[in-house]
Parts: sequence; structure tokens; C-alpha cells
Amino acid sequence: MGELIHALYGAKCEEERALGQVVWPSRKYENDPCGFFVDVLGFAPTAAQARGAEAHVKGDRNSWVSGRRTGKSRLAAGLALFDYCLFPDATVILLAPTERQIVEVIFQDLKSLFHSSGRCLSCRLRNPDGPRPCPHSACIDGELSASVRTGLRAGDRRLFGMCPRNADHVRGIAGKHQSYYLDEGSGIPDDVYTQCDGNTAGGGKIFAFGQPSNPVGWFAKTFDDSHWSHMHVSSLSSPNIVLGRVVVPNLADVDWADRMLEQWGADNPSYQCEVLGKLPEFDSKRVLNELEYAQA
Repeated sequence: MGELIHALYGAKCEEERALGQVVWPSRKYENDPCGFFVDVLGFAPTAAQARGAEAHVKGDRNSWVSGRRTGKSRLAAGLALFDYCLFPDATVILLAPTERQIVEVIFQDLKSLFHSSGRCLSCRLRNPDGPRPCPHSACIDGELSASVRTGLRAGDRRLFGMCPRNADHVRGIAGKHQSYYLDEGSGIPDDVYTQCDGNTAGGGKIFAFGQPSNPVGWFAKTFDDSHWSHMHVSSLSSPNIVLGRVVVPNLADVDWADRMLEQWGADNPSYQCEVLGKLPEFDSKRVLNELEYAQA
């Protein structure tokens, strides 16, 4: 049965190439996630988002540690749709410590990108209200539920979210083409991560995101683990701050950065974590336990 499925999928790819069209699932953008963002989702990634997307196709374990408003949720949503569109058996799982983080942040971004897919960036800029699909793109297929737990589905492809409290909630997910997006990684329990990692024994990717709000645990360990590709993104690297004007809505801007610096000061642990995206620096003579850190 597996050989028949792959043969039929191969025949569909040949038909797609002959027609010059994209029919999902398609491996046209397999090594070009930024091309997928521009052609299918209609947005230009920032330099940091492009770096994260390229790391995703090159490696199976990636961590993005950052300050606030760096574009991580848009990147996670875009890459989740990218993975969903690649393989006929794609399984994409969005995880976060709370349902609010999934429903109101990542899934909200994902729904927006799904409903506006099929218009390349060029056509979108020329005519924001133009028809979709445009001649250069293809709408993402599937049934998108209002529930993040049901998510987006088409055939054997599925993309959904959850906020598991323990490892049993993610146990048993199988398949070669799995990908996990772990948002606010510092808040996801170690045993949940371990189970996700175990689920990918037969193949799969994990991309972890978040502020470094916990100096211990699996997420903190990814910062120095040679098996992980680690990206550090400060809020101060936002194009809105670098250029001194708002060029990408909803990312960190100059007014916010100045206000945080004035409110906290550069040496404040909150500033170091929330703005610089770094583990806070403390006096070496001070003993800091996890409770103190959480209250800092």
C-alpha cells in the first residue's frame, strides 16, 4: 500500500510539473521556505525570520531565543503551513504552555495566513484586494476548523495545536514527516519535550521558541547543545528599531524599546530577558533559585 501511495504521489507531481501549477502537497518549495512565504503566503520575512526558516530546512533541531515582538509567532505559523504543504502524510503540532498562547497568538496568525494564501507578495502589493489565487500562486487546501485542537486537515495531512500538561497527552503520535513547534519553550515541561523528541525517532523536526525565562530545563539546555542550531534574536534587531520607523507592523519599535529601557534599566533582569533575549546576568555572589528567578 505504501508503494502505491508513493507511486500515485509521484504521478501527481509529474502532472503538476507538466501544468506548471502547484497542487498541494507539493515539494516545489522543499528547500525554499522563504520562497513559499513570498509566493504562497504573500509576506516578506525579516532577516531573522529568513535565518530561522533556512535553519529549519537544514536541521532537525532548532531553537529561537529572543526578546519580545521579534516575529517568532509569524515564523512558527508560516513554517507550520510550509510543513503541512510538503508531504501527503505531514503531521504538524503546535505546542505551548497555555491554550491562550496557542489560540490567540500562533493559531490566529496561522488562520490569517491560510485565508490570505494564494496571492504572491508582488500581486498583493500591487492590488491588496485582488483575486486569489493570483497567476503566480496557489491557495493552501484543507478544512480549517475554528478549534485549534482539530486544526487544519486534508486527507492524511494534519496541523493542530495543544497545550499538554504531561507526556501522556502527546504520546503515540507517529509518522516520518512530523514537525513540532514548541512556543514559550521555557514553560513546557521537560517530560513533554522528551515525549515529543521520542515521537520523532522515525523522523521529524522540532523548532522551539521563547524568551529565556527559566535558566534550567530542556529549553535552556538547547542554547549550548551541539545537536541544536541556536538562534538569538534581540528585540533591538527589529527592522522598526534598526530603521527608526515602523516598516513591519506589530514588531518591536523605538518607542517601546526606549520605554522598557527607561522603566527597567539595562542591568535589570527583566530588560535582559524581555528585550535583549538573554539569560539575565546576576551578581556571582548571589545564590539564585528558580523561585527567585521567577519573581525577578
